[in-house]
Amino acid sequence: MLYAVSATKIQQNSIKYLIFVILIVIAGLVVFFRLQPRQENTDASVSSSQTTPANQTALAPQTSEEGPVTIEVTPTDLSVSSTIWKFKLALDTHSEELNQDLTKVITMADDQDNSFQPIAWEGSPPEGHHREGELFFNAISPRPNSLSIIVKNIGGIVERTFRWDLKGGE
Repeated sequence: MLYAVSATKIQQNSIKYLIFVILIVIAGLVVFFRLQPRQENTDASVSSSQTTPANQTALAPQTSEEGPVTIEVTPTDLSVSSTIWKFKLALDTHSEELNQDLTKVITMADDQDNSFQPIAWEGSPPEGHHREGELFFNAISPRPNSLSIIVKNIGGIVERTFRWDLKGGE
């Protein structure tokens, strides 16, 4: 009987030892992976540099939340080699119809106050509370130091100006 009790204690001690070893291994793995540099950031920067055309620095989106309509404008292609410059637009409201012809109420201006009309809009039709798409302009040559998108008479706001510095984009 003494032998049976000893065997049971040995089994219990073995199980405790095994659990202890497993916990140590798990803790070691957690520490190991937490100390490893995250490669998500480097992968993201590689993929974003692959999608940005040569000679173009990504320009940040700008948002205007004046009045009942929120407008976000993002330059998507202002590269030196492009003949067409592209801007992504998103308009959002919960109180009125977005029924404007965006090629008539939006212009582009350079740093010399020259104004340029869009040549095309590809996106949501003039209706509803949410519109999204791309607005196209002929590229400006020579390339200006700064660029503005001017949105007039949307959501009761006479004029909204979105401006980017292009000096670093060459």
